[in-house]
Amino acid sequence: MSAPLGVDAPAISWTPIATGLPGAPILDLAMNPSNTANFFAASPGGLYQTTDSGLSWSPVIAEEMIVKADAVAIAPGIPSTIYIAKSGIGVSRSIDNGATWLSVNNGLTDTNVRLLTIDPTTPSIIYAGTGKSIYKSIDSAGAWTELLLPNTNTEINAITIDPADTDIIYVATGGAGVLKSPDGGTSWSTLLTELTNTYILSIAVDSTTPGIVYAGTSGDGIFKSVDGGTSWVSIGPFGTQYITTIKIDPTTPTTLYAGGSMIFPQGVYKSVNSGANWDNVVLDFMSVFSLAVDPVTPTTIIAGGQGELTSGIVSLPAMGGVYLSTDGGTTWTDRNNGMTNVDVKSLLINPTDTSIIYAATDRQYLGLHISINGGMSWTGREMTSPLDIKDFATNPLTPYITYAVGTRRSSQVFEIIDQNLVPIGFNNEQTAVNAIVSAAPSQSSVEIYIGTDSGVYKSTDFALNWTQVNAGLANTMIHTLAVDPVTQTTLYAGTDDGVFKSTDSGSLWQRKSSGLTTLAIDTLAVDPSDPDILYAGTSNGIFQTKNAAQSWAPTNSGLTNTNIQCLAIDPTQTEIVYTGTADGFFRSVNQGQSWTGENDGLYVKDVESIAIDPDSPATIYIGTTQGGIFKTQQSNP
Repeated sequence: MSAPLGVDAPAISWTPIATGLPGAPILDLAMNPSNTANFFAASPGGLYQTTDSGLSWSPVIAEEMIVKADAVAIAPGIPSTIYIAKSGIGVSRSIDNGATWLSVNNGLTDTNVRLLTIDPTTPSIIYAGTGKSIYKSIDSAGAWTELLLPNTNTEINAITIDPADTDIIYVATGGAGVLKSPDGGTSWSTLLTELTNTYILSIAVDSTTPGIVYAGTSGDGIFKSVDGGTSWVSIGPFGTQYITTIKIDPTTPTTLYAGGSMIFPQGVYKSVNSGANWDNVVLDFMSVFSLAVDPVTPTTIIAGGQGELTSGIVSLPAMGGVYLSTDGGTTWTDRNNGMTNVDVKSLLINPTDTSIIYAATDRQYLGLHISINGGMSWTGREMTSPLDIKDFATNPLTPYITYAVGTRRSSQVFEIIDQNLVPIGFNNEQTAVNAIVSAAPSQSSVEIYIGTDSGVYKSTDFALNWTQVNAGLANTMIHTLAVDPVTQTTLYAGTDDGVFKSTDSGSLWQRKSSGLTTLAIDTLAVDPSDPDILYAGTSNGIFQTKNAAQSWAPTNSGLTNTNIQCLAIDPTQTEIVYTGTADGFFRSVNQGQSWTGENDGLYVKDVESIAIDPDSPATIYIGTTQGGIFKTQQSNP
């Protein structure tokens, strides 16, 4: 690409860094029975794989895998064949352990697939569950046929095959009890009796004793049948929680595990006497959605789920993800190393030590993640209250001092001291903090500004005390703030009503929105070599000014998506401008006159944040939605 003001720049390729699962919701688990250290986790960020029992994770990279994965299943006897269900997209199949994928939706009239079950003796037979339908394939998902159910208005929550007689299928429904087919789904009966009008979430069948079936409910505990579902007896005194999954020890079927969710006490429950008695096996801070028992060493169990508050009381980090027990559920270890599968709202590289990187995430009690080795590994910093960290700023006179702002139940400003968050001011439950910037109008003064849903606040005493500075702001919802790098008494605010400018450290603001056809401003960037040039990102593209915001013009040539979520300017070659959109990462080498997508290796293209290494501007980090952090592999131009 060549254009006036253009510079040569190498192509960009991206590599995901900090592989792992940092407590993200895990919707389903599938363990490779021939190599039980290898299993897959389905999550809102896609599909992830581990080959070392969760010590490290790798995203399964495929273009269609960038959306939520609802269910995952491994073909029995063919561990290289994997199926994944994605609500709204359907079913995909890989025959090479996840390296490549093929969409297999022939015959699926409803692609909202949330459940997958494979026949344990005939892996070409697969059942797929949608909201109110079940489909069957007899040719490894080559084609699907919808099964005729006795009740077409009930929710399908689980599909379970009797391992002793795979023609027998049980279906857990929402409000119609349990459905049973004796002939692979051709005909059905409704098993009501004691389960009439009960919301069934999960089903498990004993493979060694014909007729023993367990059903987990929503608020009514667990029921057991010893006659193939004809009659049921309540065996689980669980109160009001949801029993989302039940697993039976494959070698000792009197040992059962149940996953509880949503309502305290939750976590994992265990029975060693076929359900007569149950014990809560910790993990009570997590809604457990999926369990897997190692068929070779059944004392090894993995649990996946979502972190929740404990009985409404903040006592533990709301940490979900994957946990592993090697002693039958007595103790559990976190298997969520790293920081992928999260929303990364903001990134900051420490200017005094660029190996230190801060990441603002949506992890509630672990909203701040820090890397001290250039992103190779990350550590979450626990907080005592649920706060998303939203943005960072450094003290311009003392750049080793870093500030962070967070918002969830209340808004808070923190100083990062010894890599920990220390609250220092602005604890406000009435407004949300969206942005923070700092300025040094002289060699002896520092001013810090935060943008909130109720305007701009300013501190001149290192964030201890704050004063609202809204004079002239027509709309007080502030999305982003920027400081003129040359004249640091000049500030810009992006609001729901355009761009506002102050030339007196926030004392008075003036609306500067001439030429803006979209007034909701999400991000701003000021050219460090020519501060008359600014870029404003909106949901309808990028606008540029070359006269210090007196007038604006769109500059979107080459963008395939105009939902602009972040902007950054190369500090040494300011002709180079970067933007993150909902459709990937784009670069301009000519001050925004034209843009080119640079998405090689970027399998999650929803880019929310950008950070450029000040010592090596060819090194760039980007934060994504549900995809963690990626790093460039380009060479210096």
